[in-house]
Amino acid sequence: MNGQIKKIALEGAVQVGKSTLVERLLKETIIPVSGFMTRLDRETTDADGLSPLYIYPAALPKGERVSSAKNILGACNGKGGHKAYTEKFDTLATALLKDIPAGNLVVMDELGFLESGAENFKAAVRKILAGDLHVIMVIKNRADVQFLNELRALEGVAYYTVTRENRDSLFEELSQIVRQW
Repeated sequence: MNGQIKKIALEGAVQVGKSTLVERLLKETIIPVSGFMTRLDRETTDADGLSPLYIYPAALPKGERVSSAKNILGACNGKGGHKAYTEKFDTLATALLKDIPAGNLVVMDELGFLESGAENFKAAVRKILAGDLHVIMVIKNRADVQFLNELRALEGVAYYTVTRENRDSLFEELSQIVRQW
């Protein structure tokens, strides 16, 4: 029925369950997982009141993810304040999108605004999306970011808006697709 869908994009407001939906969908697939997951540590802030954003390999179980200076991508506060470590996007994050074997599922959670200046990273994302791999990506709900608007305009991607009200029914719908991969 939905076997033609190879790329899924999720978007929605902050903390409606997009990443949780991705985690649930990953439990439904039997194909190897590549790519990345990010986590904003809202319980920690620096001297500027910014919370660190960390990146992890998507295949790494949640309980094994370690947050350190080695895997920090930047920091933000949800009120417009932010720091982006472009070199980390262009090295660490880009490495998680390179040399992915055919047949893998690529997770990109989340694509946002901090990587706006990371040209190598954006090129790696574009290459993944132009290829034949299965993809689940989360796009930050920001209309003012050119890169995100470019992603939204891509053909061949099934786009879904996640809300608290529809996240469970979306899981049922999307899990049927993911199980066919």
